[in-house]
Amino acid sequence: MKRNSTAYSMSLLMLLGAACEEVELPEGAGSGEPPVVRAAKAPPIMGGTLLVTRDGAHAVISDPPRDSIHIVDLDQWKEIGTLELDDGALPFRAVEDDDGRVHVTLRGTGELVTIDPGSASLNKTTTVCPNPRGVAFDDATGALHVACAGGVLVTLPASGTASKRFISPDLRDVFVADGRLFVTRFRAAELLEVTEDEGARLVGAPASLVRGSTSREPTTSWRTIPNPNGGWIMLHQAAATDPVPEFEEPPEVEDEGPGDTAGGGGYAGGGGFDPCAAVVNPTLTVASADGTLKNAGVFGDVALAVDVALSPNGWRVAIATPTQHDRDDLFDPISVFEVDLASLATDTDARCELPDPLFIEADVVAVAYQPNGELLAQARNRPVLFRVREHVVEELVLTGADASDTGFDLFHNDAGAGIACASCHPEGGEDGRTWVFHDLGPRRTQPLNVGLEGTAPFHWKGDMDDIHMIARKVRQGAMGGSQQSEEHQDALRDWLFGLRPPNPTRAQTDTSAARGQQLFGELGCASCHAGPSFTSPASADLGRGPLQTPALRGVALRPPYMHDGRALTLEEAIQDMARTTGDRVELDAERVASIAAYLESI
Repeated sequence: MKRNSTAYSMSLLMLLGAACEEVELPEGAGSGEPPVVRAAKAPPIMGGTLLVTRDGAHAVISDPPRDSIHIVDLDQWKEIGTLELDDGALPFRAVEDDDGRVHVTLRGTGELVTIDPGSASLNKTTTVCPNPRGVAFDDATGALHVACAGGVLVTLPASGTASKRFISPDLRDVFVADGRLFVTRFRAAELLEVTEDEGARLVGAPASLVRGSTSREPTTSWRTIPNPNGGWIMLHQAAATDPVPEFEEPPEVEDEGPGDTAGGGGYAGGGGFDPCAAVVNPTLTVASADGTLKNAGVFGDVALAVDVALSPNGWRVAIATPTQHDRDDLFDPISVFEVDLASLATDTDARCELPDPLFIEADVVAVAYQPNGELLAQARNRPVLFRVREHVVEELVLTGADASDTGFDLFHNDAGAGIACASCHPEGGEDGRTWVFHDLGPRRTQPLNVGLEGTAPFHWKGDMDDIHMIARKVRQGAMGGSQQSEEHQDALRDWLFGLRPPNPTRAQTDTSAARGQQLFGELGCASCHAGPSFTSPASADLGRGPLQTPALRGVALRPPYMHDGRALTLEEAIQDMARTTGDRVELDAERVASIAAYLESI
């Protein structure tokens, strides 16, 4: 699993060359400017959109940028059909039932589609919930289970009426193992078992890791799958708990393009010289049936890892990382790598692992093994499926246009020091973490998928005039990124402005929501939280210094609340605001519940 030390040393020399004249970079490194490209649709990466059927005959590929589902005959290595979906459908997770049908969640439209892979046809569409994510099939009962971001678990029995039960906010994956039903929470990186009394109990979570004198907590579980021998396998992130250091504003180079000036790397703990020193790194945790946890340390040279697949023999996993570098003086990015599960450790040492990549030159967002052990990998920008067969990579081009987008790339790429915007803003949102900054104190990650256009200035204190300033001070200065041209910054701005907020979890016609809307106005909340994003350009001082008014679109899906994360629930946040603003009133439980219902509807 260790990268060749000579090659890696050369990579470090190339990296150091950004600051040391003695090291000569390859011809063309750090010069030139890639053209700005735009895609008609470029939703943020969700990962885990590839399924191989149990008999190994077909691959079913969800394709969010093109709102389509591809069916590939693996024996013929040929695409046999593409199902075109509604605009904004966002196909995601898939599962196969015991009749060979495949069911795919559509996050954008709140539906579950049923597909016959053999005929490449769509059989049925079922409305399930706003923002569906994971889906599982129960072989024993024939039921389908759909996990929804709002916290509801929908069960579709083999016959009869569907049922819904609230489990916990921010559900992600769902699976059945040994007759037990499990769900995960996306940002919390927790595994819950759904109990017979329609509740749930916490049964698993990765351990915190220790690196020197620093601690790293588990966060953002991109993909969790069952371990056939019992237990589970979770691909997640590990976030540093130490205060984030201040960073210096980077110098500007006139008339130069990307790759010319490296930033300070304050969020990346050392400006990229340590490949595992970013405030967030991907990692892997494997739990056995008895609850024993093993970890892979933290992955160096990898800013973002979004999918994991277990080999048929259970000896290794493949991991998909779509992250590229926007600095051409850095080592080649990793797109797919494999981890030998025997190399995992039971201690909590956050050792730095430098994985050996499989040489697939693409932005891979999903991986899956065929029953014969051959690995499949799905690319995003170009609609391509790769197959690794006897160490040879085969490429199958799928139906659809190129979805490359400069703004999307700047958001998801490693800025240069082991961290991407998507590291703390997964799926264009936020990671739910409250960070401690030396100069600011505790600050909760801000969401970006709230309708940012027209809401400037930005950042916690409203001290950044526009996205250009954020690109310079945050992406370049804090994340070790290279200087970007104005055109590239415009592309990042336009991509961020185009992020789609999540679907409301409650209908606006709901009686409680209507009552809450009235109270929202009566209490003066709309004086600050107004417009399509329910925010205001003005900052307010609530006794903690000037703070930007947060946008409320999709607020029900992102606890904890307030700029320092002190309110754990939406109800606590409402009561907090009522006590500290306006007439400083104390709200009873009924009025708080009504306002919360209204916020769930926007």
